[in-house]
Amino acid sequence: MRTIFSLAAGNSQSVVISGGNGTYQISSISNPSVVSAGMSGSNITAAATAAGSATITVCDTSNTNTCGTLSVTVTGSSSTSSQVIVFSVTNPTLAVGQSLNVNISGSAPSYFIFSNANAGVAQGNMATGNTISLSGVSAGTDSISICATGGAGCLPLSVTVTGPVSTPVVATTPAVTQPTTSTTPTVSVGTSVANTALLAEIQTLQTAVTQVLTQIQSIQTQINQLEAQVNAGSGSGISTNVSASTATNVSSGTSGNFTELLTVGSQDAQVTALQNKLATLGFFSGSITGYYGTLTQEAVIKYQTAHGISATGSVGPSTRAALNAGE
Repeated sequence: MRTIFSLAAGNSQSVVISGGNGTYQISSISNPSVVSAGMSGSNITAAATAAGSATITVCDTSNTNTCGTLSVTVTGSSSTSSQVIVFSVTNPTLAVGQSLNVNISGSAPSYFIFSNANAGVAQGNMATGNTISLSGVSAGTDSISICATGGAGCLPLSVTVTGPVSTPVVATTPAVTQPTTSTTPTVSVGTSVANTALLAEIQTLQTAVTQVLTQIQSIQTQINQLEAQVNAGSGSGISTNVSASTATNVSSGTSGNFTELLTVGSQDAQVTALQNKLATLGFFSGSITGYYGTLTQEAVIKYQTAHGISATGSVGPSTRAALNAGE
């Protein structure tokens, strides 16, 4: 199908479509600023808006490869339509999801939407007989043909839709409260899902601190007991020099009877004594925590190397023997 006809600007003409399965759709309009079109059953109505030429492609809905064309030549100018139809906003622009009302004025009593070239970009509804309500659907351009009642003429309204404005994302930062007088540090963490791993790590550190504090309290108890024994020994004729020496050694943790296999991950009073011993000998410079970590392991390796012991980083029989001998 190929039909050729001419229209004067501001006029319209209906054409009957036949063939195929009897249902049709407008596939494209090559120049929507010249002519607009609308389908009603098997009738297609073309409205001329400005001088020029355009091609309207109509396809069978069951087979989009079966199409026909209407070649339209529009004579005259759009001056008549412009006098009949005047938009309050000539080329409206709105964002996706936004709405905008455009008032229509002119010599006609009321107006109607004749066609929408790209309904996937913008939607238009006549709020009143003289106002069209526009809504942005997706980014792009659209041409909505507005006609005056009584066949006085039509005029395209060019609409531009921009993408939506992105909303900035604000990251949640965890708030950490330092420990005050409590024996166990209290940590306050934000409830953001992104901080779940950080919360688990902090809880692990809290557990380790609690264990260290427990060990310190245990050592202090032992020191108190030894001091009590020293005091009791002084009254019963026991040499105070020997007792004082023993108390000093236990308090500082620089000597002791190492009996356990100590390695990375070990955590008890013997690890505390080991760290004190290595610190006194100049091999360990970290904090005395009672936990056998990488710093303790490095200090043990230095000690083993200095004493000709296999540098395993763990306190085994050979290392224990050297430590117990006071070397």
